[in-house]
Amino acid sequence: MSLNFWFLFFIQVLPFVLGNCPCSNPDLCNPVSKQYRKELVTFGSAQDWKSWNWTGITNLVALCDFTTADCTDLYCYAHSRDVRVTKLVSVGQGDFVKLTNATYRHQITKKWLAWVESYYLDGLNIDIEGSTHARDVRQGITDLTNETYQALKQLNSSYILTWDIPYNPYALRCVDNFCFDYVSLAKYTDYMILMDYDMIAGGAVASANSPYPLVEIGFKHYIKNLSINPNHLVMAVPWYGYDFTCIHFFNSTGDYLCVVQSFVHQSFMNIMGLVSQSIGGVKWNEHAQSPFFTIKQDGVYHQIWFDNVYSLSLKYKLAVQLGIRGLGMWTADKLDYTSTDPHIMEQTHNMWSAITAYDLLL
Repeated sequence: MSLNFWFLFFIQVLPFVLGNCPCSNPDLCNPVSKQYRKELVTFGSAQDWKSWNWTGITNLVALCDFTTADCTDLYCYAHSRDVRVTKLVSVGQGDFVKLTNATYRHQITKKWLAWVESYYLDGLNIDIEGSTHARDVRQGITDLTNETYQALKQLNSSYILTWDIPYNPYALRCVDNFCFDYVSLAKYTDYMILMDYDMIAGGAVASANSPYPLVEIGFKHYIKNLSINPNHLVMAVPWYGYDFTCIHFFNSTGDYLCVVQSFVHQSFMNIMGLVSQSIGGVKWNEHAQSPFFTIKQDGVYHQIWFDNVYSLSLKYKLAVQLGIRGLGMWTADKLDYTSTDPHIMEQTHNMWSAITAYDLLL
């Protein structure tokens, strides 16, 4: 390996391993104590972070390896701006039943807190996805959250614990009961982040990733049905969409109905690169309040549903009206930061400007 590699290793990576601050200014490894009235949560990796609009960002859920030089650079810069840096943690659905065991929960909490201390983090972001109707499992998930929350606060009152929750408490396979006890989870977290995306439920026809009516209904269920304080909730929106392959395509009604054969995620960056191929341009679905367009590749129709500045701004306005705690996105990496095309550069700029503008109004 090159001398440059070993220089970077000893200067930037090894300090984390040995428990020493990797920042040039050791004060940057202290927990962020600044209090924010509202939140702008950014999920993102160490890719292109220098090109982000950091205006208003309060919590970075860093999706990178904290032992790498790129991630430590990101960490130090975020702390220089009083932005908390937290780590996403999870438990697989296959291990849900183990959470009924206090010893197993203690092992998980101990591991999570070791990461916080070793990497000088500001807390944790729990993303436990799945479903269960077993009361003891739901209680185990609640207990894990409570025990983690209490342990974090005992270490440092500035540490935070956040939770990623479904867009609707009755979503997925939990129609007649909660997947988890969201009312109790709210008591043991600093705030919870609604994942207002991936709302496609295996329908036969292509549809929106984040339809406005479902976003609105989801928040009302949490706020009105479960009586969760809106200031405890953050709206996370998608900066990506879906590319549906159409097994049949109907245009006779003017609705451009795509009967789905399969679908894949597409970043906003990639979607914008496909717009020029669209048949008839970008369309607007009034019910979902979402844009979409259709293309034909190798004789096969594709329909792409996504969110743009306009559709996202409608959701941001809803967040202001509801008085929730803040906004976020999945993820900051989905935009094009390297293009020199003025149109692409403007799109990237506008996506950031829209979310930071509404964050100031929350």
